[in-house]
Amino acid sequence: MDKFLWAVIYTDPYDLEEELHSKKAIHSVQEFEDASNTKKIDMISQINEIVTQETDLKQERSMTLISIRISKPSIILKDRPYFDKYLEVSMSEVVISTREQLEIGRFHKQPDRPILTGTFVIDARDISISYMPAGFEVASPCSIHVEFTSLSYCPQLIKISSKELDKSYKVTVDIQPKLQLCFDQEVYTFILRCVDLNLAYTDNLESKYNFCNTEEYFNSSAYILKNAIYIHSRSLGLSIYESKDKLLTELLIKEPQVNIMMYLNN
Repeated sequence: MDKFLWAVIYTDPYDLEEELHSKKAIHSVQEFEDASNTKKIDMISQINEIVTQETDLKQERSMTLISIRISKPSIILKDRPYFDKYLEVSMSEVVISTREQLEIGRFHKQPDRPILTGTFVIDARDISISYMPAGFEVASPCSIHVEFTSLSYCPQLIKISSKELDKSYKVTVDIQPKLQLCFDQEVYTFILRCVDLNLAYTDNLESKYNFCNTEEYFNSSAYILKNAIYIHSRSLGLSIYESKDKLLTELLIKEPQVNIMMYLNN
């Protein structure tokens, strides 16, 4: 039966033989192209490593050093300007400062080689959030320390591949002693309205602000770190209330470590 079907389907055995040779040829060409691409990638990697080792960054301390202290600031959040209900975020003090430092570990092949980085620091103390005018405490007092660190600019950075140098910026958020959020249905609904009418608004102009390095983006198949966000605290808690004095459910996370990584080509 198999021979009969073969005879019916493949009436000319020479055509079948040519087809097999053609497939082998295509397979050989693909193998050759894959080997050539691998060789090119190896050569590019070697060139990038040499450029990284020989390039003098010539970084200079150019960051404007500031230290701003604001006493007892408050923020009012409304879903509509004319509504009388709002969230009030109050703080005892906010300190905004900058600093520059030498950082090691960013060069992948030369981990001990230092590079100049700049850090923007926001230190907000005794933060409390209340739903007004009801006076419902949404968050108990806590302090938040935020640091935003990036490479100090120099023209030579563009000569070095991101495969050899970690060019990502890093954000660390430290919440002390803990962040405890309390919601009832009215507060939760209000927060959703604020997010929808304010924070979630988009003007659809994202494509006009694409700052990625397109050359590295298209030439690389490896993951290139763009930014990293680290959030840690002694504890995070969420309490849901059926009414102001009736607790419905509660969630508590002890010593959470939240790491968010974003990659240039992912």
